[in-house]
This record gives sequence, C-alpha cells and structure tokens, in this order.
Amino acid sequence: MEKCPLLRWLRVHLRITPTFHSESLVVCQNGILWAPPMFLVLILVEATNVVFAIDSIPSIFLPPQVASATPMAVSSAWCSIVRRRFRRP
Repeated sequence: MEKCPLLRWLRVHLRITPTFHSESLVVCQNGILWAPPMFLVLILVEATNVVFAIDSIPSIFLPPQVASATPMAVSSAWCSIVRRRFRRP
C-alpha cells in the first residue's frame, strides 16, 4: 500500500492524523484541520471509481455494426455505467 503514488502524494500534501476519529472526515486539532485515515480511504475508493468509469467510456462509442453483433457487451457496459452513476451512498 505504501507504493501507491496517490497515497504517497496525499500523505505529503495533507496533514494526516495517526488514528481514526469516529465518523469525521475532517478533524480540527489546535485550530488546524487534519484528515483522518478514513479520508484517505475515501479518496482512494473514489479514484478507483473514476478509473473504472473511464475504462467504460469506449464501450459507449461502439459502431452500430459491432453493437448489433455484441448486444451482451453493450448492455453490460451500460449497466455498469448506470450502476456506478446511480448507486446509493
């Protein structure tokens, strides 16, 4: 996990608390805002969602002859996009 470039960048540019703080995503200690580790988890999960959403974009632009030949692939791609877009928090 320490090899993750995004995680390393966040640790350098954000003040990270060493412990979790219940449900808070931002903690104020001595008048300074700190991010608990749960904030890092949230950022990494959302970055992964963005990567998978970008990965699904080419399936939207399939030419009609390919789309008619592979309706399962197209419907699967659309379902994954809709599922990511309208999922419950």
